[in-house]
Amino acid sequence: MTKQYIKHLYERGMIDDDAKEILLNELIDTVQFDDNSYSVCFNGKSKTLTKKVYELLRFLFNNKGRYYTQEDLIKNVWEKDIVVEPKTINVHICKIKKEFPSIPIKNKKRVGYGWMD
Repeated sequence: MTKQYIKHLYERGMIDDDAKEILLNELIDTVQFDDNSYSVCFNGKSKTLTKKVYELLRFLFNNKGRYYTQEDLIKNVWEKDIVVEPKTINVHICKIKKEFPSIPIKNKKRVGYGWMD
């Protein structure tokens, strides 16, 4: 359910003010992952991501509250026999933030990235 759909229901008189507020509040900071299509729905906005961007986002979400270095993220998200440059993490995080600007992924200088609610 998206914000637009909730507003549509409200405008058509299908839900009242209280129901509208409850539904809109449930959308705040909600995240849904679809492992089959690599799509993510965050705060009502759905987007299909590349496999590695999706896996990186999923890893950070599943490990909320902790920062990970670029090397830690590479070890946990990529296969062991794949060579990945640390800057690849920066590029993937930029892609995530471009698609979902309000996503709570933070960068702590000289520490790494983490999902911080």
